[in-house]
Amino acid sequence: MGGKIKDRTRPFPIHLFLKPAIAICVISVLYSLLSSILTGSPFDRLDVHDQMLVSDVFSGSLGGHVVLCLSEADVINSKPLNSAFVDAAGIVEAGGSDGKPPLAKFVTVDCNAVTTRGGANIYGKYNLDPKAKPAVVAVVNKGGKVLQVKGKDLKSGYVLSKVVRGLLEVRASKVESTKQLASKCLSRGYCVAILKGGAVDDAGKAGRSEFKALMEGWSDEVAFVSVDSTVLEVQGVEGRIGEFVEGEDRAVLFVNPEGDVEEVGEDARREVSSYRGAWHKDSMGKWLQEGMEGGGKDVGVKGIKVKTRSKRSREMAKKRAQDKAAGGKAGGGGDKKKKMKKKKPLFGDDKTGAQDAPSYGEGDKKEQRKAERERQRSRAKKEREEKEASMTAEEREEMERKKEVERRRRMEEEMNKGIMEEEEEGWEEEGGGEEEEEDEILEL
Repeated sequence: MGGKIKDRTRPFPIHLFLKPAIAICVISVLYSLLSSILTGSPFDRLDVHDQMLVSDVFSGSLGGHVVLCLSEADVINSKPLNSAFVDAAGIVEAGGSDGKPPLAKFVTVDCNAVTTRGGANIYGKYNLDPKAKPAVVAVVNKGGKVLQVKGKDLKSGYVLSKVVRGLLEVRASKVESTKQLASKCLSRGYCVAILKGGAVDDAGKAGRSEFKALMEGWSDEVAFVSVDSTVLEVQGVEGRIGEFVEGEDRAVLFVNPEGDVEEVGEDARREVSSYRGAWHKDSMGKWLQEGMEGGGKDVGVKGIKVKTRSKRSREMAKKRAQDKAAGGKAGGGGDKKKKMKKKKPLFGDDKTGAQDAPSYGEGDKKEQRKAERERQRSRAKKEREEKEASMTAEEREEMERKKEVERRRRMEEEMNKGIMEEEEEGWEEEGGGEEEEEDEILEL
């Protein structure tokens, strides 16, 4: 009963807990900074509560992005970032150090977060596999196409950087058939086709680099395709864009006045404009601008098809390249002169060229020469008939077959050359036939 009574009026000893509290706060701040260094820097982290920002990134409206899925738990637990992702960022972003913006921006985001009203998280909305190893990495291009990178493509930063460049860099779509040309090029309002001439020299390589720069600036408005002219030819435009010379690239612009279409009919016409001059992005950009605005184009062309280049055409292209390298005239003009020089003289010895031709008077020179040509033709015809008479039936049949093949080939070449002129006349004169017909009826 006589024990001491505790004094309850003494204040709580806050000072005893002040130092531990300060220590805990400092540790928390340091932990946050360390987590930021390990997981966020130098990469931005998308705020999943900003639905508009997340939507813009995955729609491609903010440019190319490489996204690493990293949950909040991974951030709190200081999970190291995927090494391929980190190394690739350094390689790809270093490519923009020449004044151009980087090809892609590398960011992280919590893909478990729900960013839509329907309740789907980022994994579900963009069809990403959350179980992919070693990490979930997605590449978003300017068109809003989301592609997940998996497996061996995440082996190293160098490999991932090549994948990113391949997916995001502007490239000309390869065309190997008429169907591909229609779907990738002719269906678009504006399309530029580069007809590659095979292996090129240093000047040609520089020209291709300029063309690549042109594509980067115009890819939003114009479709770009490439055709290997060493094995293929674009029928309908070859005669309008200059002769094919091996080792030289050509460029042609197709314009559809109707704009983009879903299907390309066989009778579809396209306005064609070929580029002539040194390959530089500025001059080519001016050519492209003029063509899109309606200037400098050839007439409408139809029947544009991709066909295998003939052996003869490839040989002629190689010959033109050799003539050009030797300082001769490309296109075979000098070749014809050589052939003419090699022809047998009408009179005299082949080697000596001795003049045993008859002398003509001033009055009847023309008639005498005509008679001599007739004698030459008769002699050649007689020799040909004698040769055919000595041939077997099989040999004659084979000879006739070759003649027919050659005849058809010449006819096809003449038709391909002549049809363009006919189409041009028809295109320019279209609409005038009805008036002329009415005039004729009135006269009757």
